[in-house]
Amino acid sequence: MDPEDLVSVCTVNNPTEAEMIRNSLTSVGIASQISGENQAALAGILEIQVLTHESDAAAARKHLRTLRREKVERKKKRIADRK
Repeated sequence: MDPEDLVSVCTVNNPTEAEMIRNSLTSVGIASQISGENQAALAGILEIQVLTHESDAAAARKHLRTLRREKVERKKKRIADRK
């Protein structure tokens, strides 16, 4: 990936979460990479950015919004099922 063409689509503090996001983007055909993933000793302190090509950024952000929405819906369903 050309570093000058990369934009951040998501920032997290957990390297595992960053890897899961990258894998999710890859699964829908969006190439991405992680910035700052070699900061394992400082996990939770420093920010880790998930980067994509500028041309894929809108699609990547849309995919991530959908994932977050689905996660919230699953949580609401679990709570409702307990009642």
